[in-house]
Amino acid sequence: MSAADPTLRLLDQRIADLIRQAQRDESLRGFACDCADYALTRAAVGSEELRQAVETARTLDSLVGQQQVEQARATASGIAEALDNAAFDAQDAAEQGKGSQADYVQAFHRARAASSVVATLQPLAQQAAAEACYEAYHATENWEALLNFAQKRLA
Repeated sequence: MSAADPTLRLLDQRIADLIRQAQRDESLRGFACDCADYALTRAAVGSEELRQAVETARTLDSLVGQQQVEQARATASGIAEALDNAAFDAQDAAEQGKGSQADYVQAFHRARAASSVVATLQPLAQQAAAEACYEAYHATENWEALLNFAQKRLA
């Protein structure tokens, strides 16, 4: 059983199968980064720091220094936490009639997109792919686009 197995069970089965069968860490990491990029774009998260963290993740399995990875992870985690808090605030406001459900959904999507970036920086490529895909789905609600990325990178 791999560390990614619990998350793989939550994915579209076609994507989960491609992740399980993938042989190269670079392909898995590339898929994770494709998912995160897509989520950031679809959720309209314009953070340059998150885009840079994705670029760091793209080279994680080659020659990136540990300090650079840790810095990217800390930055992305901080942004994801702030966006999670904003989503909780938007949810509370919507439930109290002080905000709209649409504002909450947008905030939730933005938080999940940021979390997909954090996932790309997981040490294990298979886990990064599974978690980034899971978070990207919740940011975009589009399995077909994510399946397209998986088929291009992992098949």
